[in-house]
Amino acid sequence: MAKRDHRPGDEAEKLASGSDSDEDPGSSPAGEVGVLGRIRVHPAGYGFVEREDALDDVFVPAKFRGDALDGDRVKLRTWEGFKGTEGRVTGVVSRGRAKLTG
Repeated sequence: MAKRDHRPGDEAEKLASGSDSDEDPGSSPAGEVGVLGRIRVHPAGYGFVEREDALDDVFVPAKFRGDALDGDRVKLRTWEGFKGTEGRVTGVVSRGRAKLTG
């Protein structure tokens, strides 16, 4: 991995552009809103949503998963990420399981 030299203008450019690592990239107009699907959650916290429209699965980082649990039917906002479609859960339409153990 190449190390990048820090330039004095980097922080100012980041602030001016409004980019932030915790910001939702899906807030840009390029993404889709209202996509439905069923989420599969990994033990590490992130998940993948199998879309109902049969397009490619959507990767959902743990910080954008909200209160969605494994097997839930969810509504999400999507955008193109570096390795494919990414998204943020905007709501749980229905729960996937009637009982939770743990």
